[in-house]
Amino acid sequence: MNSLRFAWLIGVLICGPGAAATLANDGPVGARSYKYDFGDPNVGSVDGYRRVGPERVYSEAEGFGFIPSESGDERGARARGAVKDRRLDTFAYDDGGTAFLQDLPDGEYVVSLASGDADYSSETTIKVNGATLLPGTNTQKGQFAVVRGHKVRIRGGQLRIDIGGKGQFCYLEIIPASGAKQASVKESEGATERVQLIQADPVGRSGDAANTSTWICIHPWHFPPNGIWIYPQFPNAMKAGPEEVKYGWALCLQLRDQGSDAPQGYAARVDLIERDESLSPARSRTVFKNRRIPLHLHRVWMSRPGGHHVLEATPTLVAPFQETLKRSNTVVYDLSVRVVDPAGKQVKSHQISFVNRPTYLITQAQLKYRGLDQNGRTKINIGDLTGDGECEFLFGADSNYKAAYDLSGKMLWNDEDPQPIKVYNSMATRVYDIDGDGQCEVVCLRDRKLCILDGDTGEVRKSTDWPLISGRPTGLEARIFFANLTGNGVRDILVQNGYAAHHDVRITALTPDLKVLWERSDFFEDGAVGMHNLNVADIDDDGRDEVAFGTTMLDHDGKLLWRLPYSPLFDKGGGNRDHVDEAEIDDMDGDGKLEIFFASGTLLDALTGKPYFSHLPGINNGQWLRFLKVRDDLPGKQLALSNKWSPPGLFDKTGKQLEWPFPFAGWDIHDWDGDGRTEIMGGGLVVDRRGRVIGAYEPAWTMPQFCDVTGNGRQEAMPWCLDMHRQYLRVFSSAPRPEKRTHKLVVPRRIYNYRD
Repeated sequence: MNSLRFAWLIGVLICGPGAAATLANDGPVGARSYKYDFGDPNVGSVDGYRRVGPERVYSEAEGFGFIPSESGDERGARARGAVKDRRLDTFAYDDGGTAFLQDLPDGEYVVSLASGDADYSSETTIKVNGATLLPGTNTQKGQFAVVRGHKVRIRGGQLRIDIGGKGQFCYLEIIPASGAKQASVKESEGATERVQLIQADPVGRSGDAANTSTWICIHPWHFPPNGIWIYPQFPNAMKAGPEEVKYGWALCLQLRDQGSDAPQGYAARVDLIERDESLSPARSRTVFKNRRIPLHLHRVWMSRPGGHHVLEATPTLVAPFQETLKRSNTVVYDLSVRVVDPAGKQVKSHQISFVNRPTYLITQAQLKYRGLDQNGRTKINIGDLTGDGECEFLFGADSNYKAAYDLSGKMLWNDEDPQPIKVYNSMATRVYDIDGDGQCEVVCLRDRKLCILDGDTGEVRKSTDWPLISGRPTGLEARIFFANLTGNGVRDILVQNGYAAHHDVRITALTPDLKVLWERSDFFEDGAVGMHNLNVADIDDDGRDEVAFGTTMLDHDGKLLWRLPYSPLFDKGGGNRDHVDEAEIDDMDGDGKLEIFFASGTLLDALTGKPYFSHLPGINNGQWLRFLKVRDDLPGKQLALSNKWSPPGLFDKTGKQLEWPFPFAGWDIHDWDGDGRTEIMGGGLVVDRRGRVIGAYEPAWTMPQFCDVTGNGRQEAMPWCLDMHRQYLRVFSSAPRPEKRTHKLVVPRRIYNYRD
């Protein structure tokens, strides 16, 4: 290192954080300590360490930084929130291997570092100035290769660290040997004794499986700021059968935790009013009024959003009531609760209106896994797996475990993947009649292949190599969809690899015989971005489906129809800078032309990409959206959209915000009572368009899905992603199971192509 370069380095070390970190003075000038905590620059570093992200590329001017691999593979950073040592919890990576350079005065230094992943298995190699400290080694979830106090002699003014394999670099410490409090450190040549594989201590509250608060399905991850819900309370021991399920109403109250003992003296004041609307004017009577229920608040942990404590009380408001109230569609009950403090001052209130209709449990089966215990997804897929005309269920945990059940809840078969691959945020498993013989198959990722399993036995019928298993596990957001690409009906398969701007994003179209029709991977040209799922619909009315991925629309043959840049239409919410989270395609106004609605709050003409509007008010991280028929006084459908952690918004086709009329913040749509008019569902409640509760289901599911499971012409409710407290397959209905089906089993596209 020349004298001018050396003088500059000394200057920045003394004067401030313009370049290399100077965090200790353990020796003479020019021999200082450097401590780097690698990861996302927007995530705070550990005290005493400097945060360095993968974008910090080495330059002589700064004297430190990464050297990107020549492979052009994906580079980035992760923060897991899963282990107690925050230095291990975050890392920068380069799938082609990470190299990090630090300019140093010649001399002896002690180096400590770590490589690994808190959430996923990985592989790593460690070299210091060309000498291998750790050859290629596999690490398990939460396991790290750690170098502690390794002595290295610098000649030539530079230290180079190479992390091979997946290139995951968690932290680095460089301490002059003169200041190191280490004994018997060794030269780098041939020294492997200082590398250990350690299992990091888990946080313990890293995810929803550790959430000790009451989990009410008001929509994934959204806990309204008012913190008060009325929800159905089912018995702990439920049995499927012909008898209706007796349930009551419970209160979930959450107050802000002030860091002190739970307050005493809070109470709920409850009213129940009956209104007979068959009379004119309607006649009301008080069932009970101002019933006092003491509230016993206790401190609980909520892992979402952000991890925090709240004060919670969950008393029963009304015990099972079905036999004591009138059962009539014209008799409505208003149940209201007011929460008062010890001085009698009202602090919160909530109300629901319901009619006394029955709920039945059609199916129940205990499952092997709870989804969020697996740090991944679980889902129930549905279809006729046996060819008997009835509905069967396929439970999956991630892409690694599958179990089939009949309508009675009896297990038909199960399967464990012999070569499991950890996929991110998805299941890579679908149920569909891919060959049109009347019996559904299971199309899935298994044994590192795209497989078609026999629905009745689980045996592999056909398989081919999964398109592109490479890159890091979190880059493989593997999903499967079905489409009519060739004009022969919905028989073709679409495989989505990756999402957002991951380097391995690819869409592969295949025939039912697993022959490749086309592939595309150029979704990020001209500023376009991806998303988590595909949307499939015939937007040009030619009898074949088009495919939307992110801000790109493809024709049935994979050719580009239109592509739009992320900015300015999509750059306000709907994911991150590299993706819009979700989209839906539907005919909003009944004119026969399809629109596509993005979670960024952007509505486009699906055929041309021409925008109707974007940047809806209040949308900053849009997540879930639907085309809904909510307002009978307005033409067409409305648009429902919610932010992450925020309540939903309801909009018309012009982008005007409408009042949200429902007593919960989540939604889905289905025909609960079989009258041809869809109801809205969320928080364990089924409501009509007036916001009146007409049915109930267990409220601890995150995203219910719906289908006419029993063949009685009504759509039953089933779980999508099971919550962390229960592990049951349960199907709720507004009527008991008939002795014989009167309607053929039809699984709508929303079910078999839904983002899993």
